[in-house]
Amino acid sequence: MLPLYKKGFTLLFIVTAVTITIALLRTDLSPLLNRILGDQRSDPSDYLSLDLYENSEELDASLSSIKCKPYRLDRAGHEQADKFYGKPDKEERSCDDFYYPDICSFQVTKSGEHKLSCDSKVCGSSRVQMGSINPNMGKISEWTDLSKETMVTMVGKAVEMDRKSGFGFLFIRCGNILQVLTFPPVLQKVEGGEKRKQISVNVISMDSLSRPHFYRSLPRTVEALRKIKNDFNIQATALDFQIFQSIGEQTFDNLRPFFCGVVKDDNILTNTVRTSKYSLGVDVLYETFQKWGYQTLFQEDLVWFDRWGIVLTDLQVRSKPTTDSEFKARWNEFKERMSKKHIDDFGMTHFSGPLLGLRYSETNHFENPPKVCLNGQFFSKYFMDYIQIVNTAIHNDPRTKPLVSFIHFNTGHEHTGQRIRNTDAHLAKFLINMAEFPNTLTMLVSDHGNKNTQYSYKTEEGKREVYDPIAFMVIPDGVVRNLGKQRMGALVQNQRRLFTFLDVHRALMSLNHPKKMHSQDPQVVGIFADLPANRTCADLNLMPQARCKCKIIEKNNSVEDNSDSLKWLAEFALGTLNEAIQKQHMRGEVHTQLSPKKYGYGNCQRLVGKTFANIVQRSQGDSVTTTMDLHVVPPAGYKEDEIFKVSVKQQAKTKNKVWLTSFIRKSSKAFDLINHDILLAKLKMYGVDDGHLQLFRRYLADCQQYVNINGCISSPLGITHGVPQGGILGSLLFLTFINDLPQVISNSTVSVYADDTTFTSSAHCTLGTIAVEAKLQEDIDSLCAWSTQNRMVLNAGKTKSILVTGKRLKSRVADPSLKLQANGTAIEQVIHQKLLGVTIDQELTFKEHVDKLCKKLSKKIGLLKKLCTYLPIEERLLFYNALIKPVMMYGSIVWTYCSKEDLMRVFRLQKRAARVILGTGIRSRTVENFKKLNWIPFFDEVKIRKCVLIYKALHGESPTYIESTLTTNHSLHGRETRHGQYNLICPKYRNTTEAGRSFQVSSKHQKLLGVTIDQELTFKEHVDKLCKKLSKKIGLLKKLCTYLPIEERLLFYNALIKPVMMYGSIVWTYCSKEDLMRVFRLQKRAARVILGTGIRSRTVENFKKLNWIPFYDEVKIRKCVLIYKALHGESPTYIESTLTTNHSLHGRETRHGQYNLICPKYRNTTEAGRSFQVSSIKLWNSLPNELRKQRSISSLRNDLMNYFINSYRDIDSFEAVL
Repeated sequence: MLPLYKKGFTLLFIVTAVTITIALLRTDLSPLLNRILGDQRSDPSDYLSLDLYENSEELDASLSSIKCKPYRLDRAGHEQADKFYGKPDKEERSCDDFYYPDICSFQVTKSGEHKLSCDSKVCGSSRVQMGSINPNMGKISEWTDLSKETMVTMVGKAVEMDRKSGFGFLFIRCGNILQVLTFPPVLQKVEGGEKRKQISVNVISMDSLSRPHFYRSLPRTVEALRKIKNDFNIQATALDFQIFQSIGEQTFDNLRPFFCGVVKDDNILTNTVRTSKYSLGVDVLYETFQKWGYQTLFQEDLVWFDRWGIVLTDLQVRSKPTTDSEFKARWNEFKERMSKKHIDDFGMTHFSGPLLGLRYSETNHFENPPKVCLNGQFFSKYFMDYIQIVNTAIHNDPRTKPLVSFIHFNTGHEHTGQRIRNTDAHLAKFLINMAEFPNTLTMLVSDHGNKNTQYSYKTEEGKREVYDPIAFMVIPDGVVRNLGKQRMGALVQNQRRLFTFLDVHRALMSLNHPKKMHSQDPQVVGIFADLPANRTCADLNLMPQARCKCKIIEKNNSVEDNSDSLKWLAEFALGTLNEAIQKQHMRGEVHTQLSPKKYGYGNCQRLVGKTFANIVQRSQGDSVTTTMDLHVVPPAGYKEDEIFKVSVKQQAKTKNKVWLTSFIRKSSKAFDLINHDILLAKLKMYGVDDGHLQLFRRYLADCQQYVNINGCISSPLGITHGVPQGGILGSLLFLTFINDLPQVISNSTVSVYADDTTFTSSAHCTLGTIAVEAKLQEDIDSLCAWSTQNRMVLNAGKTKSILVTGKRLKSRVADPSLKLQANGTAIEQVIHQKLLGVTIDQELTFKEHVDKLCKKLSKKIGLLKKLCTYLPIEERLLFYNALIKPVMMYGSIVWTYCSKEDLMRVFRLQKRAARVILGTGIRSRTVENFKKLNWIPFFDEVKIRKCVLIYKALHGESPTYIESTLTTNHSLHGRETRHGQYNLICPKYRNTTEAGRSFQVSSKHQKLLGVTIDQELTFKEHVDKLCKKLSKKIGLLKKLCTYLPIEERLLFYNALIKPVMMYGSIVWTYCSKEDLMRVFRLQKRAARVILGTGIRSRTVENFKKLNWIPFYDEVKIRKCVLIYKALHGESPTYIESTLTTNHSLHGRETRHGQYNLICPKYRNTTEAGRSFQVSSIKLWNSLPNELRKQRSISSLRNDLMNYFINSYRDIDSFEAVL
């Protein structure tokens, strides 16, 4: 007989197995065929359901009687999410470190006892140490050495001591290996020795995980739940609560109602600012269960002494303890608070501190690292394993007390939305295992969706997902029988009902209550009773700024932006904030930790409203809550609007009772987003020592914010993001923070100035904009990834693109549009853009810049003219030098490459300024005016600035990017001439292009580390220069032959000719065959000169006498030696990364798999066949196996030399072989 709750409770009575088969065929096969034949998208995450064959139409039909119908992503919505998170994949995530066998472990004997065994073979000769949490400080304070002989005894004693102190684990390490030994749990017995009757409750809470993201990111867990639901061999079922609503966007908004049934807004505007949340209320739920005879377990993966606190300390923000005395005081305080929580076992809670500290030098994992691992396993597995160990022990002993367990995972609390995938494989196995415990109810929930990703605050779907959590139940047969038909039927029914954590709390509080457990009132038993089908968010107690999951309700309650009917509400909210700012400034109390100045937003800078948008109204009882985004004018020095998300509550019947319930400042500047922890880590990476690093830490950590409302000064709250602006260090720290940004950009030139970053990429006009667009898009994606990783925000609205073609190429570009995106938002393409104060246009005419400049100069000169009556000539000159000339000369080295007409427009304004200062008429001669003022035309002053800049570059006093554009005659040809070190080489350019107007014109080829590289990689320029050098040196050798014996001629060749010929030969010998023959002819000439033979002598004979081989064969030897080094780990990693052996690719053991290399695919029509990677691998694979298996480089080189010499034994000419 099968349990009644299987298959979604579609059958109330089961007669025979035949009936089941028919029912399944009727209900499951048809949708399957429709889906195969109709819907082409096969990803089950589209339907967000545990039913394998359920589609979106069927889901909507099942909700036809429900008033609250949740939003569902369409295909476009899924594609948009894929752009941010990547397409769903079933690849199992793994840790980067290795798994080592356990040094110590507990084994279960036949009698059921746990026996400790230890084996340190894996440690080799490394010292083995043991570390336990110090019961007086809450951290590992020392490590104890273990010997092989006494290891079991010493670890066993430590286990007993740690158990008495309330800890369930200890750490063991040796060398680079770090492991944790988890102890068997200490369980409580039922009083009187009776068998337990109640079920156990196990709650898994995943932080920041929405329902859509669960289905797209955790495919194994989804399949595990589907298997539990549909596999008749598993005596359990899985329930999926599809309209589970978040109360708010904060963790405590949801967990507080779960534990204590209280809904409290932590963002409410009050007279004080708290450094901690309102109490979570764990004791309310746990005390109730303890009265029912339960033992309690509470675990979370945060560190108790982290600056952000943990949920058990109400997320209280405090500085980290650093000394032992601080740890002792904080630990005693922590234990005092925990003694009131009614928690019997903290499980692996304190396991996170040593792990994060020892492995990652962190005290939380909110954003980094991307993987938290221990001994090759994700650390979330250790928490799940402990729950299984406890439940297994309870299951095996019917006289132990039942368990109520809660665990809070913060893996999803980060900015990429991808780290949650690390938990998938272990979570799937965990749920399958929990289904095997017949009397344990397992709940898998989340508090809210991720609100830290680009998707969550850039898209409407992402914002909606923040309030769309998950709620699943794994219910075995024993739990079904214990709950009974009424409560079980209600749970099934409520899978399609709207509810929150408050309803879950009511259900748990009534689980074993003798009176409440039989009630059918949802206000008493929550989800254990049928919830109303017409329930909407108006019937729920939600945070003011929460968004409702109900599609129709929120659509109907949305209001257009800047609605005239709600202006008074926006003015009221703005006025309430301004009133607090005004009172704060006018009272001006001086806090002991503040500088003696008035407080307030910009020191009494009142908020000036601009617009209000994203308006949503929601009715609750006799009141209406209106949520909106207030855009206010930014303070001086800022461009982007300040945005305050506010909620205003009003009585539904009158406007006399209105109050501001909460507000959140949404917008932030680049300087405000710098994370202190990341900044300090970068400073340390750049070589800042610990002493100075501590100064920076104090400089940043001592910044605090205060609020003074209605005459009450709040307690201080530490600022964890941002650097102070206006000081000396602000800009320096910001530049240090973004210093590594150019390293992630591979295709473009990056120019960074403060918070303005410019990418420059180019391509040949024949390729159109596609090539440039592809390069830029790849780099923009890299920038977005960098921003997310460093917790910065890319402002896509302020990001612009411009295609610079010049006049000549404009007509040759077929499609001048650039289709670029940043985080799913299209980047606007403009025809001109202001960059660091200079307006650049598509044709580089700078006409737009000159237009704006002339307007500015005209206004300032007009003002000067009005003031001339009151100013003597000296002060007029001071006005010009202070307010006019700096504007005119700013960026002039760049924009004066404009047309002659535009230069004359600016020059006319300079002449006008001279007449105004001197008080002369329009017919006065400019030359005379300029002589009186000791002026020169501004364009000549620009020439002076250019010369000064070049002088600085020649003397190493300018940035390297300017120095790299200049080449002196002396550095080019190497000859000592009178002015060679002062004359510069001017690159070639065409008069028809814009190149002649540039500061430095680009050349067609460039010398790089002694090898001249040209645009087409022909190396012709290099061979030309090489042949000239070799010809001169061989000519000199010929002149010296009369005075030198043959041995010294060879010495001359080996010292002065061969090194020049062979330098960089691995690179430049990919030239044409004709160029190779030019160099080879010079080598043959050198052989004749050394031997004194005539031009008709045979080269093969000459080379045999000298024991030479052609230089290009010697290049082959060098390539083979380089590959040999790479295969044996003796070459740079960038060379090793280009080589792949057969053995490492397929993993099969073959005779020569570790010596044969994989040759990449290439086209004969491209240069790829001439690359080092292709030609060298083909050469290596063609060598005999005996050569490739040599054990030393010297023997390989000698054998290769003999190999090539022997290959020429029967030939008459080297050219035939080449």
